[in-house]
Amino acid sequence: SPGNVAMAHLMVYGTEEQKQEFLRPMLQGETVTWQLWTEPESGVDLASIKTRAVKDGDDFIFTGTKNYISGIFEPDWLNILVVTDPEAPRHANLSQFYIPADLPGISWQYQDLIVKGGQHFVFFDQVRVPRKYLIGPENAGWRVTQSSLELEHGAEGGLEARGGNVTEQLIKGWQDGNRRSLAKGVSAQHHLVDAHITANISRLLSRRNFWMFHNKITQTFEGSQNLWYGRETRIQTGKSHLDLLGPYATTTDSQWGLVDGKVELAQRGGHMSTHGAGSYEIDKVIIARRVGLSRTKEVAAPTH
Repeated sequence: SPGNVAMAHLMVYGTEEQKQEFLRPMLQGETVTWQLWTEPESGVDLASIKTRAVKDGDDFIFTGTKNYISGIFEPDWLNILVVTDPEAPRHANLSQFYIPADLPGISWQYQDLIVKGGQHFVFFDQVRVPRKYLIGPENAGWRVTQSSLELEHGAEGGLEARGGNVTEQLIKGWQDGNRRSLAKGVSAQHHLVDAHITANISRLLSRRNFWMFHNKITQTFEGSQNLWYGRETRIQTGKSHLDLLGPYATTTDSQWGLVDGKVELAQRGGHMSTHGAGSYEIDKVIIARRVGLSRTKEVAAPTH
């Protein structure tokens, strides 16, 4: 599930007891975790979140709302970033928790967006959370969260390109004679080849990061480069598909649509890909800081 990026900060900052209780079932596929970071007034600027956790003895009382929370299946656990010291400076006022999803006062509501896949509002109404669910030191949540952000920003990589499978399926369909298209001849070939090349560059970057991550090779700019180019791949291949297919790229009708409607879904998904895990601008800022082009220097957070 999307919340499984929490495994990074659990590995780095979790106690042995927390690793056994939270991490082991996650790695064995026995639990579902939702990642609760973004809020109605805080998306790309994650440090501006408002959800509060007020100390009450050995517990914390959570109040607030999270949104754009991904999850197809109902969660067992919630990985959540909250404000624990509103008087502290920015970045020094947050804490990271990993809490049961069935605590009294927690509820959620589905968000109907233009792409398929579960997105939700999650509400906290005076939710009592024991201290044992705090990950890392209190008020060190920004530093703790960076380990998981490394994964969300592309450091883990993968074996396939973002959006690349649709292009490969479209090429196969074209070879099999399914050629509903506005472009013809050499023009059609150029559209398919351009999309194929773009997707394969993304696939190679993703596989490079997969190799580096699983061999514990230190990364600098590679994660954000992979994420940025992956976003660009989905947008550019979507444009190539639209130029090639015209209205056939925008329908899921079984008579006219292609690749079981996946081309149409990719059209919508490409436009949405610019906001997940930050934005284009965030990707570029991180890359600049890590290759020495910015006055602010930055190194990758630990993930193992």
